[in-house]
Amino acid sequence: MLVLCLAMIGDSSDGEDFEQLYYKYKNRVMSISRRILQNDTLAEDCTSEVFFSLAKGFSKIKSLEEHKLDYYIFIATRNTAYNLLKSEIHNTADCEYDDTIGISNQELSGYDKMFLQDCIKKLKKDEQEILYMRVSMALEYNQIAKALGTTNATARKRF
Repeated sequence: MLVLCLAMIGDSSDGEDFEQLYYKYKNRVMSISRRILQNDTLAEDCTSEVFFSLAKGFSKIKSLEEHKLDYYIFIATRNTAYNLLKSEIHNTADCEYDDTIGISNQELSGYDKMFLQDCIKKLKKDEQEILYMRVSMALEYNQIAKALGTTNATARKRF
């Protein structure tokens, strides 16, 4: 992700300044994102979006005083996290897992079936939904992403 941000900036001196900013704030941005989103995958997405946004407007923010930059990054992270959370809540399909679909008793022994069902129940709800859509409904990642209101990359990561 850092490489993409640096490519967006272009100028080598600005690139070095952005790299310092990235290493200084990446843990803080990730921590704030995790606290709000309660999901590591979404927190990673949020962190990426925040730094892409910072890279786009780096020429405007690079001259800010440190306390103003801290505040700016905090607000950008908070707003991005709440937007992602709102998007996830709004776009998440209410898809119940049906353990009778896709598993034939002839294909699996009783123990194997119980083991798989137990493993699936341990997954987070969004991971169960993606597994169900991908395996049982045979949807492609772009269809899953569209149904859940996320990106193809996010759907692939969660699968």
